[in-house]
Amino acid sequence: MRGYISILTLFFLIFCFGCQKSREAKELPLKEELVSKEEITLEKETPVEETEPKLLPENIQKALKNAGFYTGEIDGKIGPKTIEAIKQFQEKNNLKVDGKVGPKTWERLREYFTTSTEVKTSEIKD
Repeated sequence: MRGYISILTLFFLIFCFGCQKSREAKELPLKEELVSKEEITLEKETPVEETEPKLLPENIQKALKNAGFYTGEIDGKIGPKTIEAIKQFQEKNNLKVDGKVGPKTWERLREYFTTSTEVKTSEIKD
């Protein structure tokens, strides 16, 4: 008999909890009421800044230089030195060695775009 009462009590609590959740769901404001039309317009007009570096020759050279594979000038031209640096980078990073910066090579290389290997004079210890 005690087990029967415990089970009924459990079902009653579950039922009451479910009804409470159902009432709360009905009282929530509609999606349209949460954001005004003015806010939506502002979002559309706000320009989005690009944070990812574009795949440009000078960006490739800068990333290769930061990674320690390119020693030439950053001139924005993909010449023999840049191609050799790309091949060395690809080999070191277990990528297909073809001297071309495709999606997989750029994915790895762009990590070095903002990283500089130059030593600042304040970091030199006497």
